Amino acid sequence: MTFVGLYEETLGGPSEESLLNHISDTPHPEKEKVLHYMKNYGRNGDVTSAVFVDAVNPDRKIYMLAYREDDLYRWNSHVMYYIKHYNLAIPEEFVRHVLRKLSEAE
Repeated sequence: MTFVGLYEETLGGPSEESLLNHISDTPHPEKEKVLHYMKNYGRNGDVTSAVFVDAVNPDRKIYMLAYREDDLYRWNSHVMYYIKHYNLAIPEEFVRHVLRKLSEAE
């Protein structure tokens, strides 16, 4: 299982890399499709109710941590949050996987 968005701030596991180095003013061309897939496809995993501080804007809070996974990848709601609000970089191999899965579902 490959974790998408393994950064210090996304609670995906130990990482010495900050997501702050991977945010952009420009969204990925497939951002909306990827977010749709991440939200609606795959299996639900663990859910934790807690308050987390937004790493980019500490005045904002993130109120839940939920995990999802499909047959190859695992991600959490924090990764989705940072993709949605700050255009966090999306690994291209994951984008290809998502597009393939979405085309199979049609």
